[in-house]
Amino acid sequence: MKTVLAVVGTTVLSLAASGRSAPELAQDSGLRHEWLPAGTTSVVHLDMVRLRRSTVGSLLLEHREQIGLEELDEVQAELGFDAVQEISSITAYGEGEERKPTTILIHGSAALDGGLEKLREMEGYRSMREGEIDLFFLEETYGYVHVVDRSQRLVVASSSSEAVLRGARVVRGEAPNLAQAKEPALRPSHVEGSFFSVVATELAAVRDFEPASRVFGLAQGIQFDLGEAGGSFFAHLGVATDSVENARKIAQISQGLLALASLVGGDGLPLEVQELLYGIQVNSRGNTVSVDFEYSVEALARILSMVAEESGDQ
Repeated sequence: MKTVLAVVGTTVLSLAASGRSAPELAQDSGLRHEWLPAGTTSVVHLDMVRLRRSTVGSLLLEHREQIGLEELDEVQAELGFDAVQEISSITAYGEGEERKPTTILIHGSAALDGGLEKLREMEGYRSMREGEIDLFFLEETYGYVHVVDRSQRLVVASSSSEAVLRGARVVRGEAPNLAQAKEPALRPSHVEGSFFSVVATELAAVRDFEPASRVFGLAQGIQFDLGEAGGSFFAHLGVATDSVENARKIAQISQGLLALASLVGGDGLPLEVQELLYGIQVNSRGNTVSVDFEYSVEALARILSMVAEESGDQ
């Protein structure tokens, strides 16, 4: 289980230091508001189905050893199932005052049953029962397995047994969920083609780090989307503030950081990297700031292949 959570952590939580209101998430995305507690204040969601179908995702998975994602193969060797193919999505969320994502939802096929059976054979595994809810514990991690239907499983995991119990009661329909909340702190959504998204009422985790703290310290809400559509790889960051002036400040700081990156790199930056920087657009409208990036998938594929080849030669 520790290996599984290590993959989840490096894939999802390390990307959470980024953060657009858009259409509701499709049901096949794996993120359902009825699986999130009513008091959810932050969500990080990785849609493995859309990632696998994208050109960028296919390249990342093809060269996973060169870019440090070899843990995926370790999971398959240890638990006996292909995490890349059998996991539909990975979601991490935070609740209430604890805005950092601390509880993880792993949504996948019934093949997860085989992996969970192998966990039971590991040293230190133990099961426990809280009321009518069966939990398990292994390597500092508590977990609960929910049978969605014959072909789908949902694993709730956290280092806190209380958090897993709350999550279990939500997915079992025994506790209020985000879909039922009349005035939720946030309502996750994303744009078409997005395979990775972050939404939060704020990003407290980055407030102590310059220069990010100067930007996110003024934010009232943040949403970030990463994906692929129409032959382009895109990213969108939307930052909501409490005033037009603060939105203008964030836009100015962001534009300054981009200019600084170009200046520091100068002519020494590869042409592909310069094009990446030029593709970032920062705008403010009212009390909202948007940072948009779009780049040709074909050109990005060349960069990723080049990086993978260089890593393989070292």
